[in-house]
Amino acid sequence: MRNCSLFLIVALCFVAGVSAGTLTAAQVTSIQTVIQAYFGWSAYNSTYGTYGNACNGQLKSCNDGDNMGALVRLVFHDSAGGGGSNGCIDFNEPDNAGLIPIVQALDTIYQANNYATVISNADFWVLAANTAIQVASTPSSSSGNNLASLSTNLGMQTMPFRYGRVDATSCNDVGDLPSSSWAWANIYSYFNTNYGMNAAQTVAIMGAHTLGRAQYQYAGVQGGWTTYQSSFSNLYYQSMTSIKWTNSNSSFIWADTFGLNTTTGVNTGPQLIMMKSDVELLYQTSSNYTSSLTGKGVTTYTTTAEFCSSFASSTATTACPYQTASYQYFLAYGTSMSQWYGNFSAAYQLMTERAVSSSLAYPGTAISATYPTSASVYGAMIEVEAEEVVEEEEESEISEQ
Repeated sequence: MRNCSLFLIVALCFVAGVSAGTLTAAQVTSIQTVIQAYFGWSAYNSTYGTYGNACNGQLKSCNDGDNMGALVRLVFHDSAGGGGSNGCIDFNEPDNAGLIPIVQALDTIYQANNYATVISNADFWVLAANTAIQVASTPSSSSGNNLASLSTNLGMQTMPFRYGRVDATSCNDVGDLPSSSWAWANIYSYFNTNYGMNAAQTVAIMGAHTLGRAQYQYAGVQGGWTTYQSSFSNLYYQSMTSIKWTNSNSSFIWADTFGLNTTTGVNTGPQLIMMKSDVELLYQTSSNYTSSLTGKGVTTYTTTAEFCSSFASSTATTACPYQTASYQYFLAYGTSMSQWYGNFSAAYQLMTERAVSSSLAYPGTAISATYPTSASVYGAMIEVEAEEVVEEEEESEISEQ
């Protein structure tokens, strides 16, 4: 019987290992081409340019944003677990539930192309996220591109990629992820302690929220951080300072004024949100909180009251004071795409190489590693569960004899 974990325990299943060969630059390009084709991004810049098209009833741009955001979120969650970036997601952690569809999609690509003999799951996931960023940062030449005049756009951005990550056969991610309700002190402590990021890089990595959206069935809230959710741009930073945001009932969610119902998730208009962890990058919103961390990063508050229930750029110094340690970076990224890209790229490499950086190499350089050859992540789950049930029944019968 294979050494597999049940669904909801861990999302990966392995059989015998193989020695890793040298991953070449040509193979990387080939894999990225396959990923683009699977998600419908192969003609992204000529046939249907969703970069700069709002997710507002446009199914293609909404789906692209969801997939792009999920890919980047996947590699973050993978890196946040106990073993760092190791191709293992623990679905006992509730915050990982929304990643199931994207892991299924990647597994389909991985198995169909027999990539297990070429690249580990962990490397493949990072390469898929890199591909999403490249596509989402490339302006379209189509007539529907609403951001074509964005003069600060620098064109396709290629994130650093080194390979050699080895997939884990099990993992425990429960309690390892940051909370959307955290204050700045906790956000910075988390990224600095776990990834070695400085304040500028911490603010930069949060800009990944420019891709995708929170969905009610997974997050309990519905909405995107920007209107252009398939565009990897600095609109995340611009939105914070140009839209009137309202916090109701001292919750950890700020919404725009276009009718978003964050309780029911009903789509009554453009749905834009900011979590407390987003707002705290720019503004001080928490009253009488402590910055101490307990356990796996749980914040201890003396009160959860918010002293500024709404804000916009014009009221930054009155309703919500600036966050002194980070606001300058947030404002700078809103005006300089190049400054954000530079710091994001550095932070992204720290994130995707957490706990494994010493064993990685750039494509074309040989490495010494053994990859577990992954069986179907989801296709084998029912089969494995059935086998274990049969095995348990057989053991029970033997014990009764």
